[in-house]
Amino acid sequence: MIERSLEIDVPSQDYIVLAGRRSPGFAEVRGCGSPRSWDVQQGYGFTGAVAIFTGEGLAKFEVDIYAWEPAHFVAWKEWAKATLAPPTPKNRSTSMAIEHPLLNDPPLTITQVVVEDVSQWEQDPDGGGLWCRTVKFMQFRPRKPVLVKPVQGPPPSPLVVKPPQTPGEKMIAELLPQIEALSK
Repeated sequence: MIERSLEIDVPSQDYIVLAGRRSPGFAEVRGCGSPRSWDVQQGYGFTGAVAIFTGEGLAKFEVDIYAWEPAHFVAWKEWAKATLAPPTPKNRSTSMAIEHPLLNDPPLTITQVVVEDVSQWEQDPDGGGLWCRTVKFMQFRPRKPVLVKPVQGPPPSPLVVKPPQTPGEKMIAELLPQIEALSK
């Protein structure tokens, strides 16, 4: 029997850095993925289809910011004013740099984001003094051309492992040539 170690190096960081500023309190990143766009082309009267990769989509995710000390609420006001305000004619930059190991590591590799929404403060229903705000982000990535011709992948491995046969299946396999010969 093979013994396996279950030691997994999971990045643990309880804050995000947005536009060079560390978030207050405790931050939890949720729901991020690496969406891909495909154009499925199926012709009239044909079975099967061809899937053409049309590019990577923009990831959407949420960050919950938890606060429980008065200092967190004070820090939130400054942090939100500096990072979460909508773009204005004076500040035309729409995207911001974001740093968190769960977002920056491949295959996500999210380094720039825009803010989609910011929720109100909500108190923990257990009444423990914990408050939370949710910030919804969308990845920002400039357009670049990407066209990939549809090509069939490599054939399956030539190694075929047959499952073990029951005595009945073995008997049928042995009699199959005789049945085929009689049916001609």
